[in-house]
Amino acid sequence: MLTFGERGDRLVHLERVDQDAERFGPITHALVLLSVPGGVVLVHNRQRDCWELPGGLRDAGESPAECASRELREETGIGPVAVRLVAVMTLDLRPSPRKPFRREECGAVFLAEHPAVPVPFESPEISAVIARPADRLPARTGELDRHLVRELWPGTER
Repeated sequence: MLTFGERGDRLVHLERVDQDAERFGPITHALVLLSVPGGVVLVHNRQRDCWELPGGLRDAGESPAECASRELREETGIGPVAVRLVAVMTLDLRPSPRKPFRREECGAVFLAEHPAVPVPFESPEISAVIARPADRLPARTGELDRHLVRELWPGTER
């Protein structure tokens, strides 16, 4: 079991799937492995001061795929892009200021492709966007994100 984040959150389960993400439980968030020339796209989260895969929380009435596409557009400026479900992860999350109780949440992981390297992009949440080869991620890449790239990036079938 992978432990990640400063609070000690844990990845309980990661399963490759190509449909029906909700059979694992309600999907609360989505992440995107975006392939561009040069590798995988990462965003620098201002608050956590680390590199992450684009993604975030699902809005009410939104499908997991719609969440992934929206988050990708909001965090990289890239879109619309077709996304394809590749995995579902179950996380054991510790209490946080926003949710002061321990809980399990399911997240969907999507794969997408874009023909161009991202242009410079910033938002209140994101300070930079980069593309790196999957085997050369920046040192300050989040451990969960690093693990997802290692396990799910095309060509790394386990």
